[in-house]
Formats: sequence, structure tokens, C-alpha cells
Amino acid sequence: MSAGAGAERRGAGEVLDAGSSSFEVEQPGVGRFSLRELEIPGDMATVHDWVRRDYARYWGMQGLDRAGVTAAYREIVAPAHVRALIGSFAGAPAFLTELYSPIEEAFAGLYDARPSDRGLHILLAPPPLETERIPGFSRAAFKTVLDLLFADPAVERIVVEPDQRNHKIRAINRAFGFREIGPIDLPATPTAPGKVAMLSFCTREDLSRALARASEHEPR
Repeated sequence: MSAGAGAERRGAGEVLDAGSSSFEVEQPGVGRFSLRELEIPGDMATVHDWVRRDYARYWGMQGLDRAGVTAAYREIVAPAHVRALIGSFAGAPAFLTELYSPIEEAFAGLYDARPSDRGLHILLAPPPLETERIPGFSRAAFKTVLDLLFADPAVERIVVEPDQRNHKIRAINRAFGFREIGPIDLPATPTAPGKVAMLSFCTREDLSRALARASEHEPR
């Protein structure tokens, strides 16, 4: 990624702008993850394969063909405060994440939005085979995105707004210290369906406490 491109997309995951086009981190017990910018149209066949599946129903793109997904992502990443990244594991694409500045979004008026907030969405790739699921993989992928965001000292709080019916991701959020504030109504946009979302916050302190609690319960 050129310095110019980095300068244009400041605000979400800025650590990728510090002279590097990728971010890498080792997640204990799972392995090494990396993050890079989503390539349009290069990654669209992969992303379309993910979003069309039943488990991705809350992503809101199941009815789109590849051209529709491509058009949607061109629109999603058009604002300067939004980025889309591909997370890789063992050399293969493993998840998609969207990072954004909530204070620039329409729902900013529904809570005390701050310039130091960052938001995220995450969608995991389907495992190649049911038997190849790696214990702890989903949480390690999620932790990778949190590590990226909190690597930026300007970020003080991470905001998520999953569909309130998505109990699986809400459980992962809580495991990492996210505090559920309450439901908010998010209207439909050209790239996402409307939903009742569970607004949730996580600070560095929240994350540290959650990791400490998890460590206490690990087998010795």
C-alpha cells in the first residue's frame, strides 16, 4: 500500500499505515495471523463464497451475486473512515473484517460517540472440513482484530453493534470484555439491512480484565 493510500484511509486500523501494508500477530495456542487490505476485485470470489452461506445470514449479502458483492464493497470502503481487511491464517484467507469510525456513522447520535471510538464487523471463512476446526480459532481471529485496533494509541474504545439475535458473536464479544449497553435500531442502508443491534463497548481495561479472568480458568 502506498503512503498516499494510507494517508487517505486514516481513522480505522491506522497501524497498517505506519509504513507497512500488513499486520501480523501470534495468537497463543492457535498460530500466526496476518491482516491486509481487501483487494477489489481480487478478493471478491472468496468473499462472495463466504457471504452467500447460511451462517453469514446476519452479514446481509446472501442474495447478492459476485458483481453485487463487488459493488457493495466498493461502496462500503468509499468513505475515508472505513476499511475492509482480509485476515489470513496459515497462508490462506480466514476472515473478513470491516473497521470504521462510529462517530462518522448515522448511529453516532444514539450514544456518546467519541473520536477515539473504533467499530468493527467480522466474518469468518467456512472451515474446509468440519473435522478441521481448530479449537479457539474464532476467538483468536477476533482477538487479532482487537490487537490491531488497540495497537493504535489514539483508540480508546471499540464499539460493536451485532444483530441482537446473533447470540454466537455476542457471546464472543462478552468473552473479550465487551459490555452490552442495550439495543438500538439501525435503519437499512444501501449496503446493509436494517436491524435491532446490541450496542456494546470494550476499552483496553475491559479487554485486560477479560483476558485475566480467562487465564485464571485455563488448565494448569
